[in-house]
Order: sequence, then structure tokens, then C-alpha cells
Amino acid sequence: MKFLKIGLLGIGAFALVLLMSLVIFAVTFDANDYRPQIQAQVEKATGRTFEVADIKPSIFPWVGIELQQLSLGNARGFTNTQMVSIEKLDVKIEMLPLIKQSIHIDTLRVHGMTLNLGKNAQGISNWADMLEPSSQETEDRANQEAPTEPGRSDDEPGFDPLAALLVNGIEIRDASIQWHDQQAGQKVQVAPLNFETGAIQLDTPVPLKLTAFIESSAPEAKAEVQLDTNLKIQAGMQQLSLQNLKLQLDANSGLVPGGAAQLVFEASASVDMQNKLVTLPNYTLKTFGLNMQGNATLSDFANPSGQLEIQPFNARQLAQKLGIVLPPMQSATALQTAAIKLDFAMTPAALAIHPLAIKLDASTLTGRVDIKPLSPAGIRYDLKMDQITLDDYMPPAVEAETTDSAPAANIESTQSAGAAEQDIAIELPVELIRSLNVAGQLNIGSIQLKGQSLSQFVMQTKVSDGVVNISELTAQLLEGHLQSQLRADVRQEIPKYTVSLQAKGLRADSLVTPILQELSGEEAVTLRGATDFDASINTRGVMLKQLKANTNGELKLNVGKAEITGVDAEYFVRKAVAGYLEGKGQDATLLRSAYQPKETTALRVARASAQIRQGVVTNNDLLLEASRFKVSGAGTVVLHEETIDYRMIVDLNPASTNTSVEKLLDVPVPVKIRGRFNQPDIGIDKGDWLKNIARASTAQKTQEIKQQAEQKVEQKVEQKKSEIDQKVEEKKEELKEKLFKGLFGR
Repeated sequence: MKFLKIGLLGIGAFALVLLMSLVIFAVTFDANDYRPQIQAQVEKATGRTFEVADIKPSIFPWVGIELQQLSLGNARGFTNTQMVSIEKLDVKIEMLPLIKQSIHIDTLRVHGMTLNLGKNAQGISNWADMLEPSSQETEDRANQEAPTEPGRSDDEPGFDPLAALLVNGIEIRDASIQWHDQQAGQKVQVAPLNFETGAIQLDTPVPLKLTAFIESSAPEAKAEVQLDTNLKIQAGMQQLSLQNLKLQLDANSGLVPGGAAQLVFEASASVDMQNKLVTLPNYTLKTFGLNMQGNATLSDFANPSGQLEIQPFNARQLAQKLGIVLPPMQSATALQTAAIKLDFAMTPAALAIHPLAIKLDASTLTGRVDIKPLSPAGIRYDLKMDQITLDDYMPPAVEAETTDSAPAANIESTQSAGAAEQDIAIELPVELIRSLNVAGQLNIGSIQLKGQSLSQFVMQTKVSDGVVNISELTAQLLEGHLQSQLRADVRQEIPKYTVSLQAKGLRADSLVTPILQELSGEEAVTLRGATDFDASINTRGVMLKQLKANTNGELKLNVGKAEITGVDAEYFVRKAVAGYLEGKGQDATLLRSAYQPKETTALRVARASAQIRQGVVTNNDLLLEASRFKVSGAGTVVLHEETIDYRMIVDLNPASTNTSVEKLLDVPVPVKIRGRFNQPDIGIDKGDWLKNIARASTAQKTQEIKQQAEQKVEQKVEQKKSEIDQKVEEKKEELKEKLFKGLFGR
């Protein structure tokens, strides 16, 4: 403050001397006679040409001067010949108050000012040369010391020149500021610019008003700025306040969403110069239909903190105003309501947002986010969401085209169709991921997705040095528990991915049923039961097919006791046998009508495992076992070609095998599944089945011949036995007769 007071005293003294000199000049001389000397002195001091067309002094009661058509030349290498030109500059000081040590300045008027600023191709500004002091000026400054009043410190009371200062106002009209950066190829023009104030005096609100039109070439943009406020400066310059501040900005640019935008900022502010503190107790900001309000403080003139609240708004309407095209969603009311409330604190080293609350439709997200912009830069978060219905934000369900696929209980061969799937690029923000340092946890109480409920969702994420690591992803899902770990490594040109998943007690109808329905083409096929599923998969690539072709890993599925609906193995075998018999011209009506298919079949066992090597999934141990049948399977699936080559054996255990037809039911039926995923060939392998029938028939005939031979042997044995028995009896009778004769002498 000492320096400021001395400076103002000096200015006052200088102004007094200047005004007295002007009085003498005005009375005795024509001021314009001194233009050559004035111009020469300015040119000597600045090294620039200086011109003024007319000098009009005034004497009483206002001592002042009016300069017309003055200009200051530009630096070399710049297009405009003049750096500054002013049509009219008018400044006057009232004489009588000077006697009382008061400084009353009339309205300072600057009309028609043009200021050309810029940088040349070497990045040097057109004012740089005027900021370089001469060697003599440097020496003079080093030798000068600020004078102090003897016997009094800066803090002692004394004459305050600011308190004695009164300025009727400042008036800048039709000003133009041109900025041309030759190095960046940028041009900015502020024109017209108008600025005016009311009377300026300490402890009195001073109305300020500014209007300006800004136009830029790189980027192309236009904006109109309006500022209205009341500025109050307290004695001693320690406290400043802005009352009823209103700033309005209307912008038009291709960079602005929708091409145009309006921003209105309203607030009151106070500035504590001594404590370097700026306070905004209440502010509002309106733009793009958003209504924001809050409070803020700026400590050390550099560290903002406060609260921000965005009142409820329609997110769909906001997206439309921002030029964002939202995809179709299942719910017409999705993104209708949103609101944000947060506290923030920022320093050069960190930004803390806590607490944070975001409402989106029926969901509420709370928690905290910490951002460190400097080395080591990073983001840390801990967020919780109560619930969310993801189905509302998913694309609308598309009705599948009807096909002529046969029911699962009546499997017949179908022709594979459909062109190969177009390859899709996996577009990742690789450079962004490599630069991120993020760690945090997200908890969601409940998630609704595809009609299923997922609860107690926890995801812990860490992104560092080009590696995205989801170390924990757990949830209660489908009446079971899911635990998974995910990893994406983008440090190399080709990203690598690793997935580990363990599921315990999940409902099979949601996990396995879609696969069965896809293979069978029948929506009635379902599988119910508690499913355990383990998967460990890794792959690499930048295209979808590349990812599939590079997939390696292990899969294991165990449903245990389950129920399958829509598939009856016995009905399927009976229908196949009936078709076979009818093909041989035999009547199979009884075989078809004697059995009604069951809607649900209980399974004692349902399990499978697979190995994946370079995109080829190999399974050799599929087993579905019930009391009346067993289904085993083995085969391969080529992921990147989307083809399947699989074989199942349906082995029926008929209740009776007495007849030849019943014996045919006991012949295992091979089923082949081949072709593309979207429409595979599913049907009986008739060649192998007929071989099985032939082998069974041969075995049956062999058994019959054996039985016939055994019967003949048995008959001969019985006949020989009967003959022997008869001879024995005859011998017995003969011996009896001989014995009788011997005893009685006959």
C-alpha cells in the first residue's frame, strides 16, 4: 500500500504541475505549436512514429486536454502500420478541489480507439520492444529508493489519496481490438467494444457496463458479450465487491453443439485483497437448458472450492441441444430426468469431488472422485448406485424372422444358410488408456438386465501403464453367485485380453437355454437346474474375427440334476424308427400313436467341458442322462468361422425289447450338427444309424440261431435221456423177472 500511496501522490503532484503548465500554455500559447516536440519525445521514448492531429486544452473550472486523431506506429514486420489509433482522448481535472487535496477527474473519454496486437512468425509480440528498458533506465531504477515520510511507518494513518480521488467515470466507445498471431495463423477481432462506468469513488458502488462483439478465424466463432455489475472499493483497497453481477455470452460457432449457445452467469462476489480470498456466496449459471447454482470461494486467488447443484433436467432434451444422437432405447421414458449435486475442492495438485450425488431416472449414484492432474496424475473413485434397470437403455427387441426350422422333438435336416459375418474392428481408445492412472470401486445394489435381476454387484478397477485390470467383479445372479476377473493389456500394438469366470448355482434356464434354442431353432426348449460354470479364456487382436481365432482357454459346465423341456428323447427315437419302418413299407401307426411326448424330462446328470485352442472349441464329454435315455456328445466349434461339427448319440432304454420293433428302439441314434451358427444342419446320421441297425439285426439273428441250436441240443438231450430212462426201466423189469424165476424155480 505504501507504494500505491506514493504513486498516487506522485500522480497528483504531476497532475497539478501538468495542469498548471497547461493553464500557462492555454493562456499564452497555441498548444498545437508544441506538437512537433511532443511527437519527437514520444518517438524517442518508444522508437515508434507518433502523430496527433489536434490538441485542445481547457482551463477553468476543468483543467484538461483533448487529443484528436492520435496514433502510435507499429513494430516492424507487422501488417498494420499503426499499433494504436484514437479518434478522441479527453481527460480533465477540476482545479478547486486540488487546493483541498482532493482529485476530481471528469469522465475519461476514449472514442474510436483501434488497438492492433499480434505476434510475428517468430512468436515475437509487437509490444515486446517497448517493454525492454534502456540501460540508463535500468541504472536509474537500481539507484532509486522509494521515499518514506520521516518518523512514520506505512501502517500509520495519514493522507489516503484514494479516499480523496473522485472520477466521474470512464467512457470507451467504438473501440476495436485486433489480434493476429502469424505463427498460429489466428485472427481475433473485438469490435465494437464499449465500456462505461458511473462515478468512481471509494466505499460507493460503481455501476459498470461492458458490451463487446468477438469474432475469431481459427477456430471460426462469433460471440457477443454483455457485462453489468456494481463495483465497490473500500478505503485502503483491501476489500472489493461486485454486486448484481450479470454476464451474458451469446456464441455462434461450429464448435458449439447445435451451432449456437447462450450462457448467463449471475452472482455477487467479494474480494479480500489482504487474505487473497474471493467469495461467491451464491451464483447461478444457465446454459443449454441447464440451471446450475451454488457457492464458491477462491483461496490464495488460485484454489477454488464450493458447491454445485444442477437442477433436474431432461437428459434427452440436453442431448438434442448438444447435437448428440441417442440410439433407440426400450423405454420411452429413459433419460427423462437427471440431476447433479456435488461439493468440490481444487488445488494445483488435486481436485476432490465429495460428496457426489447424481440422479438418473430412478437411479441414484453417490460417492467421491479424486483427480490428480499433475505427476503422478491419476483418478481415484468410490461410487455406489442403489439400482438401475439396464433394459430401459438397451436397444428395442427386434422380432426374429420366422423360419421353417423343425421342432426339437422332431429333428430333421435343415440347410445351412447365411453369409459369413462381417468382420468388426474393436476400437479402443488405446492412447487414452495408456495415459490413464485410475483405481476405484463401484457398488450397485440391483441391476435389471434382460428380465434378470443381478444384486450386490461389486467391481474393482485399476488402469495403469496401459493395463486395464478388473481385479474383482462379483454379483448375486440367477439365484447363484458370479465371480470374475478381467484384464486388457494395450501396451503393445495388438491388445491382449484375459477373462476368468466362476459361477456357482446359477439358473441353467438363463445360462444354457439360449444355446439350446439357438442350436435347435425351437423356443420351447429350456433347461432348468442349478449350474456351475468355470471359464478361463485369453485372446489377442484388433478385429473381432482375430479375437475369435486367437482364443485359448478352458470351459466347464455342470448342471447336475435338472429338467429339460421341449425335448423328449424317446419320442424322437420312436419317430425315427417309425420313419425307418415306413421306408421299408411296414406299418408304424402303432409305434407313432402308442406314445405321447413328455413336456418335461428329469435329468440325473447334465455336464460338459471344453478346451479352446486357437479359436477351436473341442468337447468330448457331453452327457445328459435320465432314467429312460442317455445323450452323449463330442465335436468342435470354430469360433472365427462360426461353424460347428458336432455329433450326439441318443441311447434309449426302452421298457421292453421283446419284439423286433422294440429292439429297434434300443439301437443308439446318432445325431449330427454341422454348418454355420445361424442355421446349422441338424439331423440323424442315417448311414451310421442304419449300420447300427444292421449290426443290431445281425446280432439279433445270431442270438436267435444260437437259441435255436441250444433248443435242438436240449431236445436231443431230453430225447436221449428219455430213451435211456426207458431202457433202464426195461432192464429193471428184466432183472426183476430173472430174480423171481431164480427164487421160485420157474
